[in-house]
Amino acid sequence: MGRETIAQNQNTYEKRKREMDKKAKAEAKRARRTQRKQGIDTSEGPQSLIAEANIRNAAN
Repeated sequence: MGRETIAQNQNTYEKRKREMDKKAKAEAKRARRTQRKQGIDTSEGPQSLIAEANIRNAAN
């Protein structure tokens, strides 16, 4: 009976950790989306590189 309790607590801990990780990921995504909507682009992903190349090409 003691083992069931330990396993249950471990499963509960893991579930809570997954839920908290999921919540943190969603909050980070929400923050990025808000920054993007405000025109503040802090990403260095492919889209920002393409945008920089387009700006350089337009200047020439």
